[in-house]
Amino acid sequence: MTEVLFGFSVAFVGYAVYVLVDEQMSASRLSRSELQPVSKIDTPEIETPQPLTRKLKSTPPAKKPVLTKVSTNLPEQVGTAAGKVYRHLEKNGLIPVKKLISALGEDNKLIQRSIGWLAQEGKIELKTENRVETISLV
Repeated sequence: MTEVLFGFSVAFVGYAVYVLVDEQMSASRLSRSELQPVSKIDTPEIETPQPLTRKLKSTPPAKKPVLTKVSTNLPEQVGTAAGKVYRHLEKNGLIPVKKLISALGEDNKLIQRSIGWLAQEGKIELKTENRVETISLV
C-alpha cells in the first residue's frame, strides 16, 4: 500500500514539473512582437480592515463594603453582621441566601459566619428547595 502511494506521489510531482516546464518553454518561444504590455490590471478594491477597538468600562465596579474598623475583632464583626441578617429577615421574611448576601452588601464569608451563628442559636431556619438555599426566621 505504501509503495503504491509513493508511486502516485512521485508521478504527480513529475507531472507538475512537466506542466510547469512546458509553460515556461512555450512562453519563451513567443517573440517580442507577440507580447503586449499590460497598461493596467483590473483588481477589485479591497477595503482595509478597521482595527479592533476594545471598549473599556469608564469606572471599575464598586467593591462591596467591608467592615474595616481596626478596633473591632472578628466576633464583634460577626455579631454585627448577624444583627443585620436578623433585621433583614424580620423585615422581608423568607429569602434565598444569595439574595440576602447581595442585599446586605457585606463580605460573603462574614455573612456566612453570621448565618452559622444564628443557626447555632436556633434563630433561623435553612431550607434547600430545587438547589436554592433559603433562609427565614424560626
